[in-house]
Amino acid sequence: MTYRKNYFEHKINGQLKPLGNSVNKLYTVQDSGFTGNSVNKLYIVQDSGFTGNSVNKLYIVQDSGFTGNSVNKLYTVQDSGFTGNSVNKLYTVQDSGFTGNSVNKLYTVQDSGFTGNSVNKLYTVQDSGFTGNSVNKLYTVQDSGFTGNSVNKLYTVQDSGFTGNSVNKLYTVQGSGFTGNSVNKLYTVQDSGFTENSVN
Repeated sequence: MTYRKNYFEHKINGQLKPLGNSVNKLYTVQDSGFTGNSVNKLYIVQDSGFTGNSVNKLYIVQDSGFTGNSVNKLYTVQDSGFTGNSVNKLYTVQDSGFTGNSVNKLYTVQDSGFTGNSVNKLYTVQDSGFTGNSVNKLYTVQDSGFTGNSVNKLYTVQDSGFTGNSVNKLYTVQGSGFTGNSVNKLYTVQDSGFTENSVN
């Protein structure tokens, strides 16, 4: 979960080096022509410099006109002060008027007590009535035991049962049916095989 920046400049000692502005940490990109901040599709960003809506950590953005901190749509936030539905760690928000903890829509949760589908780490939930482990909609999972298509790192799932093609880079897929490691719908994957300009 440590890929940096939007695109990578080159490899040094086996590590990808960041290239671009502002954002320089975790992100997900769904755009064949990503060129810095002119992203017009889906991507995740972790930037301590983010100041929109008093958020300064992890957030996901889906905005055709993203220009830095002027984002007001989909983003993820990591804030220990979050109290909605007894969640106080990592969560994602889809609300143009996000003002702190008054979020009640889309959010991501990091809870070691999660037992749905044998997953007990990171997952995202899209449910205004989230009450712990009774989530059955959208969520993200980080599980080294994931074996679907030889992927064993980070992925997001919406539904149950994955049977798509083998992917070895960074991507997000939308489908239906989740049953543990046989995910076949919406999921995001972070693989060491990710390289510059390889997102589409």
